[in-house]
Amino acid sequence: MNACYGGTAALFNTIDWINGDSWNQKLAIVVCADIALYAKGAARPTGGVGAIAMLIGPNAPLEIDSIRATSAKHAYDFYKPNPASEYPVVDGHFSINCYLESLDDAWNSFNEKYMKKMGKRFSLDSSDYYCFHTPFGKMTQKAFVRLLYNDHLLKASSLPIDENYASFNDRKKYNELAAAFAGIWKEKCLPSLQFSQLVGNIYTGSLYGC
Repeated sequence: MNACYGGTAALFNTIDWINGDSWNQKLAIVVCADIALYAKGAARPTGGVGAIAMLIGPNAPLEIDSIRATSAKHAYDFYKPNPASEYPVVDGHFSINCYLESLDDAWNSFNEKYMKKMGKRFSLDSSDYYCFHTPFGKMTQKAFVRLLYNDHLLKASSLPIDENYASFNDRKKYNELAAAFAGIWKEKCLPSLQFSQLVGNIYTGSLYGC
């Protein structure tokens, strides 16, 4: 199934309904909720409690851009195989790699679509803030640093490190990049973590608490 993507899938389906011929002029509510509880172990403290509800309709104060990119693959990094248990089966390190691989894929696809429609490449300088799905705060920083790295590659500019950051598991290179990008991280991404730092990981709703 779609795991934490479920709330986003519901949001996009609702937007498509409102923009389609079958819309009946009524507003819609998208609710993102999940059982966000781990079994006893190292991951349990990251679990949280919460739900997000979004009112969807025309002339909204927040607009969803029509340029989107999606990345999907079959991976058993996080799943609930036992209907009698509320606990997921999680491969933490593999799940982090899946997250970053999907980020790379979605970023590249988004840039292709953006270039085709806008006639120029999208740059991270173009937006004031960035929000990410947040299973834990450090994951958000890893994702933002990865995007900054990809952005620099597309700009063909020199990186603040001597070596390429191609591996997801090279902690030394990641730490070098995180230190170099600390200022932009605090400015454009850290403010999005206020909600998740209070309630923990609520799975499918964590992005929309930013």
